[in-house]
Amino acid sequence: DSRVTGLAGTSFAAPIVAGYAAIVKSKFTNATPTMVANQLLTTARRDTIAGYRPALHGRGEASLARALAPAALR
Repeated sequence: DSRVTGLAGTSFAAPIVAGYAAIVKSKFTNATPTMVANQLLTTARRDTIAGYRPALHGRGEASLARALAPAALR
């Protein structure tokens, strides 16, 4: 609960997503930064957010497992 921890929003998400991007890039070494960003955006989960609303929750919750699942990026 962000009211208890104070950990919410882009200030908290930015370093996590940056780390995810680094991990995705380490697997897909030929991927461009745009390809890495698109992979994270297209594999984000919406089903894990109760009452998901794009205007409030953006593309959803980043999923490193889903981003790393394919054998290659296109």
